[in-house]
Parts: sequence; structure tokens; C-alpha cells
Amino acid sequence: MPSSKRPRSQSPTEEEPSGSEVEIPQPNKFLRTEPTSDTEGEVIHCTLPPTCNPPNKPTALFGVEQLEAHYSKYHAFVCNAEGCHAVFDREHYLNLVCLAA
Repeated sequence: MPSSKRPRSQSPTEEEPSGSEVEIPQPNKFLRTEPTSDTEGEVIHCTLPPTCNPPNKPTALFGVEQLEAHYSKYHAFVCNAEGCHAVFDREHYLNLVCLAA
């Protein structure tokens, strides 16, 4: 019984480049722990209320770790009651003081 498959053709060699094949350059891959050149030395300015917005000066931060530490210390647990704007280091204290009032 004859095979119904077509005969296998030879793939193009380096000497015979195919006109339909285009080489696409691959971008460089970076590890998440490696600093990239566009973020090195970049200063981040925090302007969030109540401590970093006018009339106060914006806070200059160098890197994501400093930004996260700053946010958790000065912006995560802020009382939004009118005229209060107290800053707490834990949600528990915010709930005790501001929600009780």
C-alpha cells in the first residue's frame, strides 16, 4: 500500500537562505533582582497627604524599598475625620482612636 504522506523536502541550509525567513532580534532578559539602567539613581518624590503635601515639602525617596517603608509609616493608617489627619503606625490604633470618636 503506497503512503499517503508527501515526501520530505530538505530544509534550507545556511548556504541557501530562504527569502521568507526573517530573523527577529530577541530583547535582553533581566532578572527581577537586577537593577536596570533606567531606574538606577532615580529619585521618587512623595506628595501624599497629610505629611508630604503642601505646605510641607515633598519627601525624596531613593528606590522602591524606601517608598514602601515610607508609605507604611506615614500614609497607610491616617485618620480621615475632618480636621484630624492623625498618622498611626498600626491599623489597630487607627480603629481605636478615630473610629471611636
